Amino acid sequence: MVLADLRCRLTALRTQLCPPCIYLELQDQAITAMALEGRQVRWLERLPLPEGVCRHGVPLLPVALGDLIGDWLLERGYGGAHVKAVLPPSACSWRVLEQPPGLNSDGLQTWAEGMAEQLGLVWAEGGCPEQLDVLCEPLAEGQPQVLVVVVARGVLEGWMEVMDQAGCGLEALQPACLCG
Repeated sequence: MVLADLRCRLTALRTQLCPPCIYLELQDQAITAMALEGRQVRWLERLPLPEGVCRHGVPLLPVALGDLIGDWLLERGYGGAHVKAVLPPSACSWRVLEQPPGLNSDGLQTWAEGMAEQLGLVWAEGGCPEQLDVLCEPLAEGQPQVLVVVVARGVLEGWMEVMDQAGCGLEALQPACLCG
């Protein structure tokens, strides 16, 4: 009895000091979770979502969705995990563009923001430039092409709220087009 109690307390302490990392693929119909141990998949499961909880990658009921995810992770032994998540393709717009020569990183970001607006790269539900986050990533060293990704700020804030409600630390939230 004492030994079992001690093991339980040590497991809780280990989880507190070194929370596990969970990878989530976010979709409107389901969330797929994966936990790795080294390079081996330790846990892989898909959680179907009730109709109307998410639309175009936007969590419509963040408190309920956060409770659902938090309970699910807790039941599987991953409560309080650090999360790296992938947004669904419907949550962002993206284009590969030719980069103008001679721009530093600040100039490249400003150029990308202007191009996103000029090309109408707005998220599916619409939005004005002040409500959008623009990410600009060079595709490869020495190539003049960049990937410009536009995500509505409300999408990002919604998922941050969901993960906070779930009791998880959100380490990364990336568009699917940047994950490969």
